[in-house]
Amino acid sequence: MNITFIVLGIVIASILSFIVLRHKFWTREKFQEGPDSYIIESTANYDVKPYKECSDIVKKDVAKYLADEWKAETGIDYTENFIEKTWKFPDALYVMTNKKGEFIGCSSVDHKYMKYPFISHIYVKKPYRKMGYGEKLFDVVLRHSKSVGHEKVYGFCKDELVPYYEGFGCQKEKTSWILKPFVGFNLMTKSL
Repeated sequence: MNITFIVLGIVIASILSFIVLRHKFWTREKFQEGPDSYIIESTANYDVKPYKECSDIVKKDVAKYLADEWKAETGIDYTENFIEKTWKFPDALYVMTNKKGEFIGCSSVDHKYMKYPFISHIYVKKPYRKMGYGEKLFDVVLRHSKSVGHEKVYGFCKDELVPYYEGFGCQKEKTSWILKPFVGFNLMTKSL
């Protein structure tokens, strides 16, 4: 009976040790460059870099603005933790800041949910709109998609944004029953 408890204790200790070590070493997210590296861009007016390289203040702003803009519509509670877990290479969330380091906007590409490279979360704060920043953010995620081997990207938008995305060379596609959850949105594609 004593040996049974000892063996059971060793098995339980081994399992717990495995879980702790696995969490500590294998799931720790670190910023890693991709095959052609993430895009980092700096101009006289703004900087663009991956979310994971942003300051904690900027990360909080990204989560706040995304939550304010889309939580009611998507039901997603945007938090820093949600963002960290959602966009992992080859997916990316890019953030634009002004030269003071203040959040301007963001854009992303991911393929986990749709199984296709999906452009989303193109957001620019109101004071910075109609200044070309949305176009620059869209261009960054297109370049990222191309660098990781995507040949075509997909996205959804409301009717009033179709001309905006057509201006980037996107085409409006017919939707099918597969896209039923996105009724009310237009499927846009762009070949790279």
